[in-house]
Amino acid sequence: MFHAIKILNRRIRCILLLSLGFAALVFMGPVAALGAGPAPVDLGSAGNFVILAETGITNTGSHTSVITGDIGNSPGSAAQMNDVWCSEITGTIYGVDAAYTGSGDTTCFAGNPPLANKTLVDNAVGDMLTAYNNAASVVAPAPVTELGAGNIGGMTLAPGLYKWSTDVNIADNLTLSGGASDVWILQIAGDLNVASAGSVATGIKVILSGGALASNVFWQVGGVTGATLGTYATFNGTILSAKQIICQTGAVLNGRALAQTQVTLDANVVTNVAGCPPITLLPSVLPAGMVGAAYSQTITASGGAEPYTFTMTAGALPTGLSPITTGGVIAGTPTATGTFTFTVTAADANGCTGSQAYTLVINADGCPPIALLPTVLPEGMVGAAYNQTITASGGAEPYTFIMTAGALPIGLSPITTGGVIAGTPTATGTFTFTVTATDQNGCTGLQAYTLIINAAPPAPIPTLSEWGMIILMTIMGLTSIYYLRRRKVDF
Repeated sequence: MFHAIKILNRRIRCILLLSLGFAALVFMGPVAALGAGPAPVDLGSAGNFVILAETGITNTGSHTSVITGDIGNSPGSAAQMNDVWCSEITGTIYGVDAAYTGSGDTTCFAGNPPLANKTLVDNAVGDMLTAYNNAASVVAPAPVTELGAGNIGGMTLAPGLYKWSTDVNIADNLTLSGGASDVWILQIAGDLNVASAGSVATGIKVILSGGALASNVFWQVGGVTGATLGTYATFNGTILSAKQIICQTGAVLNGRALAQTQVTLDANVVTNVAGCPPITLLPSVLPAGMVGAAYSQTITASGGAEPYTFTMTAGALPTGLSPITTGGVIAGTPTATGTFTFTVTAADANGCTGSQAYTLVINADGCPPIALLPTVLPEGMVGAAYNQTITASGGAEPYTFIMTAGALPIGLSPITTGGVIAGTPTATGTFTFTVTATDQNGCTGLQAYTLIINAAPPAPIPTLSEWGMIILMTIMGLTSIYYLRRRKVDF
């Protein structure tokens, strides 16, 4: 009899545990959403430096580099940083000895003695090596391998892990599209090469869109040469190189140059973006202009530390407009029709930057305003078919639609001339682009869009309906009554 009671006790305990499990499934709240892509690479104390090297930091230009952040060299002598002058750096030069002389001004230098300065830079270099190895060993999420056979210029990359067994070459602008918490890790077995150009405005750029942050972009470079940022290139992210990092004349780096040999500078702008906030430029869409009519538009920035300095870093303004002022004013009298694309970058008081791509339409005299609808696109989902038609009004039908800036989400086909955006997205992210409509008289209108692609939802967790819960609780109650009566009879 006692054996039977023990068995019954166990059965009732099982029923109670199962009931608790069902209840947990029913009442469990949603899990907080995380950023897309892999986890960020932990840089340790190396993240406190904008430039780190082991065999020297050279500066082959006219000592006009602008470095914001600390730099250091170990185990090589501090004399290997003599080409970087205190007039070029807002920060500290850390060395393992007292051999730094620079231009004769050594007020920016912290060497040994005291020993604490040597220990600081030694530890940072050690953390740099650890971070490199950790970045190289990331395997999740599943990597995108051998994208573009290493030629990725002109592409838009969603957050994620990317891997190449070859060199990676960027010969045209590359866009990283995602939010402020999204992460990119790019594992490159060969060298990283960014092409050269004649000015910062025309230079090749790694562009961040959708609020993506340079502090969440990690380039792990294992080639025999290392990473080369071409003349007047603009680059975003932390470079972890097994060899050297070469910044050619006028190149701009928003991030960190962490090299296991040397770093070479030449009239560069290098800014440590750790802790930089997202900087937003407004308006996001510029009003159209007209040939022969005075045009004036002021671009503003927010999110950083005032004052802001504005520059045009890509593209060209319409003929007849003056270069953008440092205060963000675009003004003049257009002399030719056309659709003009360009990028404006705002730098705040701390050297943090934000950019906005613009399309400015200049219409012929007498063109009416043309509006595109909808002004906001519905969000999409990875693996789910997406279809949206854009329409226009205000001009003379029919209209022809084209995308004049930005990039569509991966998996969507180019917009049709009839204004249809369709396809099946294959990657999450926030994608920005501009659509322009032209009527039969050549008059144009445009609309800037942001299209968010979300991850597919997880498989639904089975839950009990209200009646299911009532039935379950009834069974539990009857079982308990039966158990108690049975014990009374047995005793």
